[in-house]
Amino acid sequence: MKTKISILLFALITIRGESLAQSQRPVDLESAVPVQLATLSDQRFEPIYGQEPYQTTCSREVFSHNESVCRTVSDTVCRGGGEVCRTEQDSVCNSSGCVSVPRRVCHTEPRTCAEVPRQVCEARPVYVTQYYACTQYRTVVVGQRLVKTYQHQVEVRLEDPAAFAGQRLRLVVHAREDVLSVDLISAYSDSILLKSIERVRHQDVGDVESISSRIVIRKGVGAETLRKIQGGVLLGMELGTSAVRFDLSGMAGLESVLKVRVNLKRAPKVFFKTTLYEGEVNSSRLSWVAQGGVIRAVIPFQKIGVEEISRKRHEIRVSIRLDPESVLNSRDFSSEFDRRIEGSLEKVTPTF
Repeated sequence: MKTKISILLFALITIRGESLAQSQRPVDLESAVPVQLATLSDQRFEPIYGQEPYQTTCSREVFSHNESVCRTVSDTVCRGGGEVCRTEQDSVCNSSGCVSVPRRVCHTEPRTCAEVPRQVCEARPVYVTQYYACTQYRTVVVGQRLVKTYQHQVEVRLEDPAAFAGQRLRLVVHAREDVLSVDLISAYSDSILLKSIERVRHQDVGDVESISSRIVIRKGVGAETLRKIQGGVLLGMELGTSAVRFDLSGMAGLESVLKVRVNLKRAPKVFFKTTLYEGEVNSSRLSWVAQGGVIRAVIPFQKIGVEEISRKRHEIRVSIRLDPESVLNSRDFSSEFDRRIEGSLEKVTPTF
């Protein structure tokens, strides 16, 4: 039995290993070869359970002997009580003389009771625990069953091949069930690389799911522009009833790759603060205007699902960072992506 299970597990692990080898593919892109096609596959398995015997120690309770167990109980014993009668003689006299006449006299005596202890004994069995070797069964995973196969046809391309003249990108495309991802193998510090993954066709038939996708790589912000965030400063924040505005000094050119975290609270004098909004917003949802080396930024409250606020006291905190979600090589600019630029207003009323 154990030999059969081992053979089954080895076969399933081997099959699973082959499928994992197909779930990632290396891809090289350059200006001369800006498009590559890759075929990937992945599989979803579910466990198969079985019963496995194992040796252990069991226990059982066995009869040893009887022992006498005694206890004291009380019985209630009562005496007396009831009606008690006696005959008395009365003397009755008339003209002829006196005679004795018997008369019955009765009275009720009280009943007296008392608790009388006595011993009651009985035989009780005594059991002891006996241990012995035994075989039991447990539920274990004995294999895997193939549930679904995912077949991916992927086109990987450079959006502007001329921008990559003399350079080569080494990528790895991964398929995890029906989800694709792409990693950059080598460092690339000329600019940030933006990626987009688009599903072109999808067909799900029975236990096979076929997916065609397109991955596009393009150059985004150059390295020198990206490093502006190291010296960026948030200035001149103003709170309005329908928006907050501020300036970002020294960060022109970064408008499309920023992510903004906003924390807006109502802060009355007496009651507790009420959070109106807390979350991150992509730069595409905000208004940015570059003027020289300064970005004039406006965050309309409508864009973050907040109604127009009152002219009472509020608090607002804004934290700005580079957006890593669509970036392929953010690790090549780790210090830039870790940098946060922050500003806040406390207990202010809207001014516009």
